[in-house]
This record gives sequence, structure tokens and C-alpha cells, in this order.
Amino acid sequence: MAALEAEACALGYREAWLDTATNQPEAMAFYQSLGYRETGRETRPEWHWTLVYHLKELRPAHRVGRRPPASREADRE
Repeated sequence: MAALEAEACALGYREAWLDTATNQPEAMAFYQSLGYRETGRETRPEWHWTLVYHLKELRPAHRVGRRPPASREADRE
């Protein structure tokens, strides 16, 4: 997943959306452990499950040789 997210970010995507279902609790827990947050659910009378939509904001990796932003504590000193 990390490689896919990194590739998406390199291509300019800033969000990753996915869905799973309530009949796959392991998948729901896995995506949440990776930082995806639930954004909604959908169900239909003919389904025996509920779709669960997830979103994760993608952030570009720090580039080599580039200094990361200073912490807030350092700004106060």
C-alpha cells in the first residue's frame, strides 16, 4: 500500500479513496491502521452488507537535501 500511495502522490494525487464492506472487518481495520478514515456508508435492500467508504490524504515525502519545517517549540525560542 505504501508503494501505491507513494506512486499516486508522485503522479500528483493528493487523496486516496477506497471502499470495503462491513462483512470484511479485517479489511476495515487494516485500512484504518494505515490512516484511512471512514467518510460514509451505503446500503441497499438487496445487499447483505454495507459499503464503507474511506479517504486518506496523501502527503509528498520529504525530498533529500530539503530541510523539514521547524517545530512550533523551536519557533517560540
